[in-house]
Formats: sequence, structure tokens, C-alpha cells
Amino acid sequence: MQITLKIINHIKLIFFLHFGRLKSYFFRVNNLNSPDRVILEKIIFPELNKKGKNLKILFVGCEWYTGHYKDFFKYQEFWTMDFNKSVARFGSANHVIDKLENLDHHFTDNSFDIIICNGILGFGTDDPINADIVFQKCFAALKTNGLFLLGWNRNDKVESNDPRNIQSLSKFEPIVFKALKTNRYNVSDGSSHVFDFYLKPNIY
Repeated sequence: MQITLKIINHIKLIFFLHFGRLKSYFFRVNNLNSPDRVILEKIIFPELNKKGKNLKILFVGCEWYTGHYKDFFKYQEFWTMDFNKSVARFGSANHVIDKLENLDHHFTDNSFDIIICNGILGFGTDDPINADIVFQKCFAALKTNGLFLLGWNRNDKVESNDPRNIQSLSKFEPIVFKALKTNRYNVSDGSSHVFDFYLKPNIY
């Protein structure tokens, strides 16, 4: 039964992605009106822009519903990254085609003011070993006091897939995100999505 359900869900995901990519040829802006994306676009992105202009921001994970994200950051140096060549057209003008594990191949340490990783766990970063490497690379690429935003989906037993169990994430310090008044925001309205907010502390 579980195998059948996994197959059905996989088919649904394929249809969802390919239909959206097809639709994107006809519509420039394709919003995904899920509860987590509403929080991201209506609350988190505007709050990030309050931090000032000319910030260097990396957004990881592109798809048909992220193509308009560059419009939120017109006054920033906005970079996108995804290992899938077929979704490069949904990235920014500054786009890198590679896995996040190879972040240091493209950027030096202390490059970014903000790194946003939303929905990559289980979709490209698929196990704790990969996640540990990814968090290390993001930590190195962030400037001191830089913001690391991690969006992920909890299961029925949150403790079993909580990214805070991964050692390298402990290098960051949880920080209260002003617009949401917490360092961990659990999206409601039937969503299993979680937004975590971290700061890269001064380690010297």
C-alpha cells in the first residue's frame, strides 16, 4: 500500500512540475498560492528588503513558480542556483547551474549577506550527509552576521527529520525574524512547511 501511494505521489509531482513548466511559456508570472509560498512572498521577502539595498543574496532551488522572485529583489545583487539545467530559465540573470554542495566552486568565503534555501531537503539534498556538507558550505559563504533561511517540510515525527539534528547547522545561531516574531515558523492552513532563521555569528 505504501509503495503504491509513493508511486501515485511521484506521478502527481511529475504532472505538477511539467504542467507548470509548460504554463510558464504563456504566462510570465506563475504564482504558487500554497500557504508557505504566501508567507515567503508576502511577509519574508518584503522584510528582507528592509535590510537595505545592494545586498548580495543567494536563492537556492528554482522552478516554474519562482521565475518572478527576481522582481522582489530589483535593488539587490540577486543570485539563484539549481543543479537542474532545465529550470535555469526560472532563475535570475545571475544563475549558477550546480549542486549546492559545490557552492565554494563558484563563490569565495564571506560572499553573501543572505542565503535562502527553501524546499531543498529531500529535493536535491537527500540525506543527512549531503545536508551536513550543504550547511557547511552555506556557513562559509555567508558574511558574518549574514542571514541563513532554511525552509523544510516536517513529517509526523518532527524530531526524526529536524535539520537541527545535523551537526554543521549548530554553527549557526537561531535568530528571531522580526516579521514573524520567531526563529522557527510553522506554516498553518494544512501545510507541513517550516521556516527556520539563522545568523552566522562572529566566530573570532
